[in-house]
Amino acid sequence: MRLHFACAALLAANIFAGLVAPAAAQSKSTDIEPAKGMKFQIVGLQVSKPLPRADKKENQFQMPQSSMFGSPGVEIHFLVTDSERAILGIDDKASKVKCTDDKGTDLGKQEKENRFGFGSRPFSSRETPDNVATIVELHQPNLPAAGATKILVDGELVLRCGTGEVVVDQKDIALKPKTAVKAGPVEFEIVEAKDEDFGDSKFMIEIKSDKSFDAIKELEFLDAAGKPIKTQNMGTSSFGVFGKMTYQRSIGLAQKADKVTLRIKHYKTIESIKVPLKLELGVGF
Repeated sequence: MRLHFACAALLAANIFAGLVAPAAAQSKSTDIEPAKGMKFQIVGLQVSKPLPRADKKENQFQMPQSSMFGSPGVEIHFLVTDSERAILGIDDKASKVKCTDDKGTDLGKQEKENRFGFGSRPFSSRETPDNVATIVELHQPNLPAAGATKILVDGELVLRCGTGEVVVDQKDIALKPKTAVKAGPVEFEIVEAKDEDFGDSKFMIEIKSDKSFDAIKELEFLDAAGKPIKTQNMGTSSFGVFGKMTYQRSIGLAQKADKVTLRIKHYKTIESIKVPLKLELGVGF
C-alpha cells in the first residue's frame, strides 16, 4: 500500500516573525505501510506565538499563556483510519519523535518543568465513537527560528488497536462505592454512586482503574430480569502523578438498581501498530 501525505496549513498572518516559505514548498516522506487496512495522512499544521501577558511577570507555576489557536508552539495533525482494526489510542511511552526546523532548532525541548516535575505530553488523540479513525495531534512547545522554511519530523508513532470480541459476565455487582470488578481485561472499582437527573439518566456511577479502559468495547448493565439498562457516557478523564496513571469514567443509568449483572464486551486481541515518521513539512501549501 502506498500512502500519500496531504497537508493543510492552519496558519494566520504574522504567526511568527521571519518565517517565510516558498509557495512551492511541499511535505514529503518515505513511503510507509503501517499495516493492512490502515491509512495515514497529515491534515493540519499550526504554528502559534504565545500572547503577551498583561502584567509581563513570569510565573513558573502558571499555565502557559494560550495563543489565539491554543497552546503556543507547533502542532501537526495526523488522520489515521483503519478498516481492519479498532483504533484505541496512542501508546505514549512507546511513541518517540524528534522535531526540528531546518536551522537546527529543537522544537520539543522543554525549557522548564512545573514543580511536580511534569513535562507536557507531545501526543494526544481523539478517536471516533466507532474507533475506525483518530486524529492525532503532535504538539511541540517551541517556535521555529526566524527564517526557517521547513519542519522535520523523525520518529515513530505507536497506536494501540483491537480486534475480535470476548464477552464475560460478573453477577451480583452492587452499585455502590468500593465495589470491585475483576472480570475482563481491566480491573476497576466503583468510587461513586448517586442519584442523577440528566437526560435519560436517573442514576450515575463513577469507576476508576490504574489501567486504561481502551480494551473494553462496552459495559452493559443487566437488571434482575436480565434486561439491559439504558446507559450513557457522562465523561472520561485520566491523570498521572509521578508516572502513575489513574483512569476514570462516569456512566449514567436510566434506572436505579441495587445490584446488576455486568456484561463486559472487550477486544480479543490488542496489538501495537508502529507508524514510522520521516516527514519534511513546508508552509507553502
